[in-house]
Amino acid sequence: MILSKIKAKWGKLLLRLPYIKRFRTNIYRWMGARIATDAHISECKIVGSPILIEMHAHSEINVGCFIVAKAPVIIGENSTLAYQVSLFTSAYPNGPWNKLSEIYPKVREGIIIGRDVWIGARAVILPGVHVGDYSVVAAGSVVTEDVPSGVLVAGIPAKIKKHLIPHE
Repeated sequence: MILSKIKAKWGKLLLRLPYIKRFRTNIYRWMGARIATDAHISECKIVGSPILIEMHAHSEINVGCFIVAKAPVIIGENSTLAYQVSLFTSAYPNGPWNKLSEIYPKVREGIIIGRDVWIGARAVILPGVHVGDYSVVAAGSVVTEDVPSGVLVAGIPAKIKKHLIPHE
């Protein structure tokens, strides 16, 4: 427990250094993230524990992404998070002080992104969402519920706009 806190603190300091960019993915691995050898993380902000992040082969997180890792975040093989995508695994309206916490209970659920998925720029994925294989989330969409495999979703909230056929 103490070692992971030390790694998290030093890791955050290392990530701020300008010449460290090419070692960024390795620093996240050192902090406890499970990242495949050919996966890649660009400059992004991770709140919570990097230990809860799992990236499979050829997956990619691009610049400006924001990940709240209070529950597991799994990114499948060959999947890409475009620029400034936000993944939220928890939500709570400042309870018990805020009276809305009586109506909206604390949510802490993981996010699973399947294989061969493309999450467009500035998309937002909320807690507990599972994005199926071969799916596309359009730029600027807000995903509030599970996305089936082989579809394109868009809008606020995201709705199915098109069925896709995967290339195999």
